[in-house]
Amino acid sequence: MVEPKLALFKVKIESGFVHTSEFNRHMYMPGDALYPDYPGGFYYRFGDHVYHDGSRCEGLMAAYRLAC
Repeated sequence: MVEPKLALFKVKIESGFVHTSEFNRHMYMPGDALYPDYPGGFYYRFGDHVYHDGSRCEGLMAAYRLAC
């Protein structure tokens, strides 16, 4: 019974890393931000105004918690 639980846990961890990677791809960095206050903010399409999405930040935190 332990092996199925371990396999499910590994799938959840891998899913967390995939989602975190995708979130980070849609985040303005200091080198590509349109305005000085944009780094760390998210966008849907590059060039959009920054979206401070709580849901995206919650997703990052959930991925972090799964990984620890």
